[in-house]
Amino acid sequence: MTRAVPYEGALPPGDAPMAPVGAAQRPVSPPVQAALDVLWQRPSPDGPPPVPVADPKAIYVVGGGPVIQALPGPSPFPDRIPAYLRSVLPEEVPYSNHVERLSGGTIRLAAFDRTANDTKLSADSMAVEVTFTDAEGAEWRIEQAALAPLSSNPVAEPWFGGVVIDTVYHGDTGNGTPAEPKVTCAMCSWGWADVYKDDQRVASSALLHVMVTSATRGDDFAYACYDCTDRPVRQVHVVVPPRAYLPSPGGFLHVMWEDAEITRGTPAEVAAVAPDLGEDVPTIELSAVPYLRWDREEIRVEAGRKYRLLVHNDDPSSLHQFRVHPHPESGGEGDDLRHNEGGFAGGFGPLWTPEDEHGGGHHEEGPPPGPANVFFPIPQGSTWATFVAFDEPGAYPFMCPVGNHKMRGMRGRFVVTSGDGGGP
Repeated sequence: MTRAVPYEGALPPGDAPMAPVGAAQRPVSPPVQAALDVLWQRPSPDGPPPVPVADPKAIYVVGGGPVIQALPGPSPFPDRIPAYLRSVLPEEVPYSNHVERLSGGTIRLAAFDRTANDTKLSADSMAVEVTFTDAEGAEWRIEQAALAPLSSNPVAEPWFGGVVIDTVYHGDTGNGTPAEPKVTCAMCSWGWADVYKDDQRVASSALLHVMVTSATRGDDFAYACYDCTDRPVRQVHVVVPPRAYLPSPGGFLHVMWEDAEITRGTPAEVAAVAPDLGEDVPTIELSAVPYLRWDREEIRVEAGRKYRLLVHNDDPSSLHQFRVHPHPESGGEGDDLRHNEGGFAGGFGPLWTPEDEHGGGHHEEGPPPGPANVFFPIPQGSTWATFVAFDEPGAYPFMCPVGNHKMRGMRGRFVVTSGDGGGP
């Protein structure tokens, strides 16, 4: 099929030009622009405003007692699973009676519940430190980058978001899967985290579920009850669901501390108990906005400093991706930022591949964790949360590699200074 007149704004044949494409020849009319802005705000990128609670609560938890890891296994409560869910649940689940006792692990957390609803503007917060050694001797570390608001896909990935203190969860409550026991939950939270195995980052923006609940397991670490709401509240769960494709059995983590110490109080009281918990990490926020634009073209940071990076897709017109070059522009490493590295499984340094021709997962060779190979997809309305640090001063380009989005203007750069001049 041929056309005498090409599409307006179309790129010529061959390699795309490096300069951004100019504005459309026929600007969008004000009424159309207004209508598109209304559509963009539904749902609002920020969600509904937070509703503060009259009596904010806080909790400080230190893991104790035996540390165990639940490995893939059949559901211990198959008769409790509704018929409509039986066809979609996997045969081996993260909450099984297949359990290994671990040689060690630590968890400390401080959670603050200040708002009744959990949206992108929620005032809730949480700091958590997690390390453990698995049954094979691998060292794991989990760093939560941010709390996750209410799920943007409640059918495929249901979670309530943020932090809640004092609730009932699982079982027949309608909160969580009915295939898990009903528990008194002193604290439940959902967040996004970077996950490290033997000091290699194996996942970024992995969904992280942390709970402080009534005890669910007996002396042999098998589930001892389905309705466990009347048992002592002393168990801490750290769960990274299978969607992270971790290099661990089943692609997930479920680690428990069986006898935690719990301190309650006001936010000020809990903050005073654990003033050292959680790094003071500055946050960088970058958004894809209508229509095929980043809201910032230059971000100034300091070399050697750690930053929390939150990349939002508030553009209703398209799925986007984010990639930052692993070297400064003056490094002579080339400017092709459009290759297909990374993905949902990680995107930093050596990437974890769930399956290969031998049927098992493996690590690809690559550079150590850092800004290298930062590449991940961001569906409309979603956020990617991770940590990033740049070792050398310079200008590091970032862009969206989807289609011709970079050529349309979705490009910018991190300007990394040697110190004292950077800031998000």
